[in-house]
Amino acid sequence: MRGATPVSPVNSYAVRLGDRVDVVLADPVAPLDAGRASVVLRRGDQRMRAAASLVDGGGRGRRLVATFAAGDLTDGQYLLLVRGGGSRVKPGVRLLVQGDLPLVLRWGDRVSTVEDRVS
Repeated sequence: MRGATPVSPVNSYAVRLGDRVDVVLADPVAPLDAGRASVVLRRGDQRMRAAASLVDGGGRGRRLVATFAAGDLTDGQYLLLVRGGGSRVKPGVRLLVQGDLPLVLRWGDRVSTVEDRVS
């Protein structure tokens, strides 16, 4: 049981596919599994929003998938918000972009800093 987490952080991921980035949130629960959901990436003053599709099947369970333009993502950590069913929800993950390195979907909705790691 994952408690109050609205998605499964273990099975969620982000992947770069050519000129796009897919953010995949696994096993979403209400209100994230409602129609007309969107995913918002936020970093400082920068905000990007993409419509999200609920995908079911293929033996991988239900997934909420949002696609962003890879060129719009610069190095750093992005907070994720999901809007759906009239609600705004923090799914408890954030996106880490580091140049051409693989994307990382990290657990937690707080951006860590160097000071956090040193203290």
